[in-house]
Amino acid sequence: MAFGYVLIVLAAIALGGLIATVGDRLGSRVGKARLRLFNLRPRQTATVITIATGGLISALTVGLVVLLGALELEQVQTQLRQSREDLDEASTDQKQVSQSLNRLRATQRMTRGQLERSQERLDAAQKRFGQVSKRAGDLQKDIQRLGAERKRLDQQLQRLQVDRDRLGVENRQKGAQIAQREAQLRSVGSRLQAAQRQFSQSQVQLERLAEEVRSLEQQAQILRGGSVALRRGQVLAGTLVQVRSPQEARLVLQQLLNVANETASQAIRPGLDREQVLRISRGELDSGIAQLPDGKEYLVRVLSAANYVVGEGPVQVGLEVIENRTVIRAGALLTRGTFGRDNLSRDEVRDRLELLIAQAQFRARLAGVVIDTPRIATVEGLVRLAVWLTEQRDPVEVQILANDDLQTVGPLWMRFVAVRDGEVLFDSAESG
Repeated sequence: MAFGYVLIVLAAIALGGLIATVGDRLGSRVGKARLRLFNLRPRQTATVITIATGGLISALTVGLVVLLGALELEQVQTQLRQSREDLDEASTDQKQVSQSLNRLRATQRMTRGQLERSQERLDAAQKRFGQVSKRAGDLQKDIQRLGAERKRLDQQLQRLQVDRDRLGVENRQKGAQIAQREAQLRSVGSRLQAAQRQFSQSQVQLERLAEEVRSLEQQAQILRGGSVALRRGQVLAGTLVQVRSPQEARLVLQQLLNVANETASQAIRPGLDREQVLRISRGELDSGIAQLPDGKEYLVRVLSAANYVVGEGPVQVGLEVIENRTVIRAGALLTRGTFGRDNLSRDEVRDRLELLIAQAQFRARLAGVVIDTPRIATVEGLVRLAVWLTEQRDPVEVQILANDDLQTVGPLWMRFVAVRDGEVLFDSAESG
């Protein structure tokens, strides 16, 4: 724009000089020719022409100045419009920025609230973790206390058995003491099982509790063998059924109750003629009949409702109806243990393998297996594994796997695998 101003000024100077030159020559010729305009004298005529020339120069200068002002005014107006547009755009941007800032502030407040809630949940979780840790410690103490009580009861039971063997007769007083110890054993077993369910959440010493429960159950069975003919919960009869109508279910249950009646009669009245000694409530029977006719396979068992001695009766029983389904797939890990850290004898290896088998049984019971009698896929392979383990000096992990799909009614087929650093070194099934 400054270059345009320079050109206009130069044009005004050039035109002014040109007009002055033309006016001077025109005035000189008019004076020499002694021309007259408007009845004026020649000198006056030349003066008028000179004045007109000067006015033309002034008019030209004023016109250029006005033209320059108009151009500058148009430029200023253009810049003003542009500035207004920029101002409007800046105002729009400012509003958008303000809205974005408000959204960011709202998001910040929301994020701060989420952060505070997350911190509260974290504090609560830490508090619960502390409570669970404390509960685990309390359970550990309870388990130790129950273990000590179990040992004390074992000692008492052993003394009672010695006394019973020495006397050689069934004494009412001793029987009462055995029944009392049996009740104590059941109480301890119940408390141990409750401790197992709670302590399994922290995944500590589950296998030790299983072994203790198994030991108590075995000792309780030994005690009951003395004078009790039928035990509470003893299976009197059982079978797998699959029926599709209530009439068929009633017929199957009646046949099963007949078998259970014969078993109970032989137990509590040995050597006598068979007679009806079983009692079952109508509600219990109707419930079993209503549950069976759905086409699924069920294990139905008749259980003794209480302890009964020889000559006692009638025997109250209950029905146990359990759906037979696959609870553990073939190849599933049941339990594991480490061998080879110490120089173990064959007897020690055998004892530890028996402990692993007991732990596998407990795992099967937890999964829902009712009849969990262990069966070895190949006994020869297990014997070879025991011999092989006595020769190991480096640690090796022995895993017990389910050999087949395990259903509710069993049987529990097991195979043994020895693994070191992820490599299978021994498989009892292949060895067999």
